Amino acid sequence: MMAWKKKNTQPLDIDGVATELMQGSRGALAKAITLVESNKEEHRYDAEKLLEKLDRTTTSFRIGVSGIPGAGKSTFIEDIGLSLCENGEKVAVLAIDPSSRYSKGSILGDKTRMERLSLHPNAFVRPTSTGGTLGGVHHRTTEVLYLCEAAGYQTIFVETVGVGQSEGMVRELVDCFILLLLSRTGDDLQGVKRGILELADVFIINKADPNVRKEAENLKTSTEQLIQLFTPSTEGFEQEVWLHSTLLREDKHEIVKSLERVKMAMTILPSVQKRRFEQLIEWSNQHIRMEIQRLFEKEMKQEIAIMESKLSLHSPIPYAELRELIRKFRNE
Repeated sequence: MMAWKKKNTQPLDIDGVATELMQGSRGALAKAITLVESNKEEHRYDAEKLLEKLDRTTTSFRIGVSGIPGAGKSTFIEDIGLSLCENGEKVAVLAIDPSSRYSKGSILGDKTRMERLSLHPNAFVRPTSTGGTLGGVHHRTTEVLYLCEAAGYQTIFVETVGVGQSEGMVRELVDCFILLLLSRTGDDLQGVKRGILELADVFIINKADPNVRKEAENLKTSTEQLIQLFTPSTEGFEQEVWLHSTLLREDKHEIVKSLERVKMAMTILPSVQKRRFEQLIEWSNQHIRMEIQRLFEKEMKQEIAIMESKLSLHSPIPYAELRELIRKFRNE
């Protein structure tokens, strides 16, 4: 990793945090995530040291969950997550929230909507803000996934905010992508963008309660017909459609069994292994881009301020000034 100059701050016991985290401490995991998501330079130094000490030999099954607002994403994750926890699995949930333009922190705070799951000793629920990142995924989300895996979480849910901005990036972070649909929206599949439909490995007709079961089954049939027109999102895995209602215990049991089957199938797929490797490459490239931008903004702070002070709404686009800034940065 790239070297950082550490400032004089209260020393953090990196070895202690790493040891506690790999022993499964939720407190140590929360502390580590806060450290990794921080933009302070001295925190990045400690974060890199911590990440270097992690055991990377264990992996998890990463599941992305998306759907329009009101589709029941948090309720679905809590329902299935509790079942997995009761079966002895360790489950982590990263709820991707839009961030405040002022504090850069989470706005929605989905942990407050998964109270039962967050209290289970086998679960860890963490709202994670986008930090203002375009695309709706925090630029440190990959590192947070590594932390959760090092802490022993076998299944990690990544919940999107569900507004069409984050699905593509979350798709690249997870092994299996689930899209929740509703049979009572009026628009059915018409309200979902084709590009998002093509990302899904599994479609779940959610809130398929007894009083609307017939409509849910009709939507299931039409979805099964529609996906025949799509190229599978994951090579070697045919897209599937399931039903789910929190009121029907058999739905929950069937989905838990199906997830285990999908996990076993995907684990050995070359396309999934390739996706994991590509995630590592993209993370490396992103790290380089962020470091170059950080250095540029730090070294050229005064020159950038001077350039900005000369701008106006009616001035020409400052290509020449930008080229000069880059030349100075490169010492040309």
